Amino acid sequence: MNIHMETGSDGKMLIVEGKESEMVDNYELKMFKSNVICGFLDFDVVSIDNKRRYSYDISGATSIRDAFGSEAMNRLQVIQLVTALKNAVSELNTFLIDYDKIFLTPDTVFLKDGKYNFCFCMENDISFTEGLRDIMEYILERIDYRDNEAVVLAYKLYHQVVRDGIGIEALDVEGEKRDTFERNAWENVAKKEIISYKDYAEEYDIREDKCKSENDASKKNFSLTGQTIFFAALCGISFVGIFVEGMLPLPDTLLKCVVLISMAAGAYSLMCDYRKYKGNAGKKTNEAESDAKTYGAKTEDSSGEQTMLLEPQCPRIIYSMGGEDVRVSVDRIPFTIGSGRDVDCLIKRRSVSRLHARIFNEGSRYFIEDLRSTNGTRVDNKRLAHNQVVELFDGSIIEIADVEAEFKKALD
Repeated sequence: MNIHMETGSDGKMLIVEGKESEMVDNYELKMFKSNVICGFLDFDVVSIDNKRRYSYDISGATSIRDAFGSEAMNRLQVIQLVTALKNAVSELNTFLIDYDKIFLTPDTVFLKDGKYNFCFCMENDISFTEGLRDIMEYILERIDYRDNEAVVLAYKLYHQVVRDGIGIEALDVEGEKRDTFERNAWENVAKKEIISYKDYAEEYDIREDKCKSENDASKKNFSLTGQTIFFAALCGISFVGIFVEGMLPLPDTLLKCVVLISMAAGAYSLMCDYRKYKGNAGKKTNEAESDAKTYGAKTEDSSGEQTMLLEPQCPRIIYSMGGEDVRVSVDRIPFTIGSGRDVDCLIKRRSVSRLHARIFNEGSRYFIEDLRSTNGTRVDNKRLAHNQVVELFDGSIIEIADVEAEFKKALD
């Protein structure tokens, strides 16, 4: 196909000349002539020398290649582009039109008045799947690598299309199908700093003291309820009334009954208070032990012996920096590695790219992907190609440029 631009009295036009074929006014073209199909540029079709000639009005429009030629795409722009394409496909499905005829290239997708518009062309010989892959590759080229979430989304969409073969209708654009762990990681886990093994130990000591103080407090906070105090006071007053004549205008027999009833009720209430106290103390102890196991504090087993859990309950990366071991917990998914300020594992080396690699999971399996780094990523001495994904196992050796690290899975 011959593609070029023309500017005339009717404005700026994109011209697509197809192969030689007989001009047939088919169903798809009739639908476009008689209906307003949202998401597509207006176009006319004529036959010149037995070749179809498509003229698209692109006045005031800019191709995405030109629009993002000098500026990077952010996460919102990626979402808008893919969502617009999904909506365009849905429109064609409504009219029973084959969406394989969407001319999908960075030069034929246009941005006009803040909205994305596509070209429908019967002469298009590029399959929709191939075109979609080209668009995803272009997004990876133009994505803003300073925007961590934009990068993660772009690579996620790329792998859904290229690796998993997911169709446009099923693409997870805004992460609505993320599993709970990944969603909570993005929304609830604060940015963390790399800390040394010594810092970990200090943090564990602090958490251990907190657990101990909660246990001690639970053992000291036994108190009487108002009901118990009331019965005790009633019993005391009635008992005094028996021996102090005229204090209470009631017969001695009645006062003795009140004393006995108050003593019984007070004893029962006191027993209930004690049971409640024991139950709360046990509950706080269990919670403290649970926190201790989560954060690595000391706990006591049934024999009374203390056990120290030194490792966090999630995968971790261990590498050496300045003669000191650095242990970083992979406590969010996706987990990014690089020298940029917004990554999860910050390695301050000039050889490490700003966004060098990322780790993600599928169930209990963990994978690493090279994010088009300059000096490359190696796993167990095998260099990864750009965007290549390999599985990580317990003890896998990861080389981030010239920094060697070990991947350790969570304790069972």
